[in-house]
Amino acid sequence: TFSEIVVINWLREMIGYEVNMNPKNILDVGGIPTAGGSMANAVAFLLMRESKFPGTMKNGMVFDPRKVRIFEAYGANHHSNRDALGWLGLGQANVVDVKPTANFTIDLHDLVEKIDECRAKDDVVLALIAYCGETRTMAIDNFVALSAIARKYDMWFHVDAAYGFPLCASKK
Repeated sequence: TFSEIVVINWLREMIGYEVNMNPKNILDVGGIPTAGGSMANAVAFLLMRESKFPGTMKNGMVFDPRKVRIFEAYGANHHSNRDALGWLGLGQANVVDVKPTANFTIDLHDLVEKIDECRAKDDVVLALIAYCGETRTMAIDNFVALSAIARKYDMWFHVDAAYGFPLCASKK
């Protein structure tokens, strides 16, 4: 709706993103308003599933969800991510816990080892979850390095911005 587009543009402008004042379709808007973090993660994971398995929303799952793997730092996992995976039939048990560093961020070496182990078993390495202000530790992952790993392995890269937006407004 018009009001949703105005709010999204206002938020995008506030954090320095490009704003399209005359969107032609929903993809031109560049965001989806949700009623909080749990819904935001569910929508993101719905898009993640559809991206990796096109047609799933229309035709149902034509893949074995038990073979899907999602990676995140152990202890930094937010319940809404696992809830969303369960709601979408991707399985809460399919999260692979990666060792955290001393700063509670994803250990890059352990991540690559675990991705390679899963691929060797013909698992589908679907997604990598990083945090921008994790809710318990305020840890911020290395997005540049993690994005490169996600691209290398053709994984969806999801940044859970638990405190991300308030941090965008910080002078620090």
